[in-house]
Amino acid sequence: MIELTFLTRPECGLCDAALFVVRKVQRLYPFAVQEVDISSPGNEKWLDAYSEHIPVILCDGNEVCRHRVNEADFRRFISRRIDSCSNVPKADQ
Repeated sequence: MIELTFLTRPECGLCDAALFVVRKVQRLYPFAVQEVDISSPGNEKWLDAYSEHIPVILCDGNEVCRHRVNEADFRRFISRRIDSCSNVPKADQ
């Protein structure tokens, strides 16, 4: 399953809008989202890297998007990612 990291912080309007798009697409495609509040203790590395650039969506540590999430582009990314994962032979084959 695809696992995304969603970097956010409290009272972030762009984060709320981006998460709305992510959750909408998640109803259509199977993927997991871990929300990370970059302002929480222990998340200093994320705060240092992205303090003025949230929201940020990461997949396998790579940035997928930041600030605004375009639904069509995000759906395309998820669809392609699912397709590429499904083309990998299973271990028992």
